[in-house]
Amino acid sequence: MAQHRPFMFTRHLYARDEVETLLLTVLLKREDMCEAYFWAYELHYSGFDLFSVIWRIYYDVYFELNPRLEKYLSKKSTLWEKRRDPDVFAYCIKNLFLAAPSSKVFVLRQSALANGYGGTKTTTARAYKGRPPKWCAKHPSKYHSWLRAVSKRDYPNIAYHTYSLVKNERANPDDMFAVLSAYFADTFEVDPDVDAYWKARKYDDDAHYLLSIIVHLLGDVARLPDPKATMAPQKIHLEMFRVFGRDDLEGCPPYRILNERRLYEICPTIGGFCLARRNDEIRALGEVYQANSVWERFVFDTPYWVWRFDTVGASYDADRKRVVFPSDDACEDFYDRYGCEPDEQSRAVRDRSLGPISNGDWKSWYDSVFVEPCLIEFDAEYRFIS
Repeated sequence: MAQHRPFMFTRHLYARDEVETLLLTVLLKREDMCEAYFWAYELHYSGFDLFSVIWRIYYDVYFELNPRLEKYLSKKSTLWEKRRDPDVFAYCIKNLFLAAPSSKVFVLRQSALANGYGGTKTTTARAYKGRPPKWCAKHPSKYHSWLRAVSKRDYPNIAYHTYSLVKNERANPDDMFAVLSAYFADTFEVDPDVDAYWKARKYDDDAHYLLSIIVHLLGDVARLPDPKATMAPQKIHLEMFRVFGRDDLEGCPPYRILNERRLYEICPTIGGFCLARRNDEIRALGEVYQANSVWERFVFDTPYWVWRFDTVGASYDADRKRVVFPSDDACEDFYDRYGCEPDEQSRAVRDRSLGPISNGDWKSWYDSVFVEPCLIEFDAEYRFIS
């Protein structure tokens, strides 16, 4: 099984990895756009890099059928870099919500991770018998197995070799893209600006990006939906999540914030993912409500909370696994201003964040969000990696 990510709370004390998983789930289900906005902005206002999550989701499930959306997202990313206007995230989320998804890249990335690139299980790729085809001579020998997998549409092998070449540093991703461009140039006309396209990429997971490009280029053009005009979010939603970004709520003390701001609860069906809450260190998640010092240590690396601890000079004692305040007055000052007091919340408010998650398998989650059969049948005990 893959290693759990470190457990970390968001701004309103949801588990970070669960929020990311829920954003993907809600986008794929296409039932409640406001909920998709909610999980996205929970990540953003916690201080995390939301665009890194958006790009991962896009290349996982949308790029194959919606390549033109890439340019739109790239423009929004550039706009964010220039203006830091959080409205751009609503534009991205709405258009992902409306786009047609596909599961192939997501499943292939999971397969690569399960086979040693992020997990613990290792396998070897299936070898091809006979001499390499003559066309292989056009390309460096270390790419022959990779390109033969592409030529055969052997998707599991494509994923394996792509990740092996990149993650084991056996090849430079820039060179791999050039080789890939040369290979597909024998099939159809390649844009002369293709190198500029690659260099302008905003996503930093080259293996995932290359895999997505291959799957798209091997796809059936007839499956591509007709391009649709991008749509702007409703003004009421933009205003709603501008207010969501504010710390202060008129007449609302800090200890009431969780009740007011936890608008959605964790969906129990995400048990098909490898979640940090299953870590041995935090098996009994109820402990975070037993004492303030427990929840503090799970937010000390969350940017939203880091700034607030800094205002009172608090530090983290790694040996004792607790936040240390310079004085009792500093601790009191922190709780007067920011203390959301999770240990004092009602059961209903607690369960919106830390309610039970089913121990479902990967297939239960997959079948709940995708209509096409899964390309790969994973072991029953496998859990997806976000």
